[in-house]
Amino acid sequence: MVKRNVRLSSPEIGGLWGVYIQETMSTCLLKYFLHHVQDEEIKPILQKSLRISQTHLNQIRDIFSEENIPLPDGFTEKDINLSAPPLFYDLFALSFVYSMNRIVWRWLT
Repeated sequence: MVKRNVRLSSPEIGGLWGVYIQETMSTCLLKYFLHHVQDEEIKPILQKSLRISQTHLNQIRDIFSEENIPLPDGFTEKDINLSAPPLFYDLFALSFVYSMNRIVWRWLT
């Protein structure tokens, strides 16, 4: 069987860019939440969510690298201030993770 290298289409690239921006934003928020979380039952959920977002980012970086597509700037460590006082209650962090999971499941189904 002949292996062919099919390039990504414009909608696929645009979709990956959107997911990349979303995941960089999620990563920043999750790091902020983890820095300020006080509820020990919520902390492992936030940690797992952060690992999942970082995995997604690595996968997208690999795809873009293979396709020679520049990475979007996205959100970075410069966009969060961990020394700022807590802006959210711990339950907001949990509801953020819940909402992001619902969005992802809608894309997958």
